[in-house]
Amino acid sequence: MKRYLIAWSLTLILCLMLSAPSFAAPASSSNAAYEEGSADYEPLADSLEIMPYSSIGTVLNTITYSSCEAFLNYQDVNGGPIKAISKPVSSTGSFSCDVGAGNKITAVYIRLSKGALPSPGKYTLSMDLSADVGLTWTNVSLSSVRNTNNATRTWKSEYPPFQQLSGDVYIPPVTIDLGSIDILEFGFIPKETEHLFGGSFRVNLKQYLGSEETSLNTVGTGSEYAQEDFQNSVSGGVSEIVPNTDKMVEELQNQSSYLPMLSNQIANNERTTKEGLQKVETSINSMADQVSDSVDSAASSINSNFDRNMDSLKNDYDNSGLISSNNQLGGAFDSHDAMEGQIFSQISGPLNDFTFSNPVTQYLSTFLIFGNFLQDLFTSSGAFRDVINLSFVMTIALMVAGLYRFKGGN
Repeated sequence: MKRYLIAWSLTLILCLMLSAPSFAAPASSSNAAYEEGSADYEPLADSLEIMPYSSIGTVLNTITYSSCEAFLNYQDVNGGPIKAISKPVSSTGSFSCDVGAGNKITAVYIRLSKGALPSPGKYTLSMDLSADVGLTWTNVSLSSVRNTNNATRTWKSEYPPFQQLSGDVYIPPVTIDLGSIDILEFGFIPKETEHLFGGSFRVNLKQYLGSEETSLNTVGTGSEYAQEDFQNSVSGGVSEIVPNTDKMVEELQNQSSYLPMLSNQIANNERTTKEGLQKVETSINSMADQVSDSVDSAASSINSNFDRNMDSLKNDYDNSGLISSNNQLGGAFDSHDAMEGQIFSQISGPLNDFTFSNPVTQYLSTFLIFGNFLQDLFTSSGAFRDVINLSFVMTIALMVAGLYRFKGGN
């Protein structure tokens, strides 16, 4: 009995888990969805709470949600035109909306703008959508958009394999070639009619290093799209060249009407230029003659002044003052020579007469003669005696100081 109760309890818990809502991520519009700002664009208020868990699988998110947007297509339950609403995606990848009672959701799109995409290359892609409404999806698409050179958009849709459970969708890893696209968009087409939807999503793009061909391609990748891009570029270039060529021809025709006028103006300018050159030549010749005359006049004046200066130097110079000064200097030298001879005569006489007959007396006489000579020289030196006395005192003082330090003093 216990085993039956446990089995029924587990079955009840499992049923409750499968029927409980799991909430999902943002969506974006396909090429059929309306752009924001169109006449049918009607943003609605959020009405559902979001739980960021999926019942199928967990994908590690690698994109930036700030560059993502969710779009929902809807229409009246009785038919009518399809409208679109846009909902922002939160920082956790969640969104929700209510299109209003009496309306039904026809498609949910999750748009990844260029800011959310990695650089062009080959990648392994996986995606997880956690829905808060238990819908059944009839179709899951992966569309890419590229802006061409001629200001048009090129679309391409792929249909990757997917798994679903109670509204949750899991796209297992597939290889994809991301070219230079501007938008990557996931599309979900529901089977049931609902006016409420919300959820969260995660997208993982991991660089693919294999050499095999990718299972999915975006617009602008593959040989067929390279040819299409080439044709679009050529057609766009031709469409630009044709109106530009017509404009250039028209401009050339307008310019050609000015050629006769330009020719006459050139002829007039040539005549005016020739007359101007003749005037310039005449003016240059006149200036050259004036310069030659000025140079000749200046040369004559310089020669005349030079001759006059030379005559003045040769005939007008008076050297009598120099001769007088020279005679005075000669007299001073003669007087000095006479005084010097007299002094040496006074000294040389006793020196010549000196003999050492009595050594003591002769030495004393010699010292006496030199002493008298030095005394006379000191007496006749006038104020210079102070210098001699100072020198004598300093000599004695320095000798005493040197002797003291030689004996070991400090």
